Amino acid sequence: MLTCGDGHRNLDLRASPEVAAAQRAWPKVARTAAAAGADPGRVFALAHAVVCAWWEQALEWERERTWPTRLHVVAGGDAGPRF
Repeated sequence: MLTCGDGHRNLDLRASPEVAAAQRAWPKVARTAAAAGADPGRVFALAHAVVCAWWEQALEWERERTWPTRLHVVAGGDAGPRF
């Protein structure tokens, strides 16, 4: 769920199976981070920041196909006129 204005909105991520795979992998990543002395919350924050940067920059990548396509799918088929 994402915070959208006054409430929450659910996104249909069935066309993005890597999201479910990432959620399944997270407990192991968190345990590995903690065992290495890293704070799992900070590990997640770093990964989140990287992915957000990719989303933001995807519009400028003329030859990029993966991220704009995923954005379009997650947006329910309408990610705006640039796609």
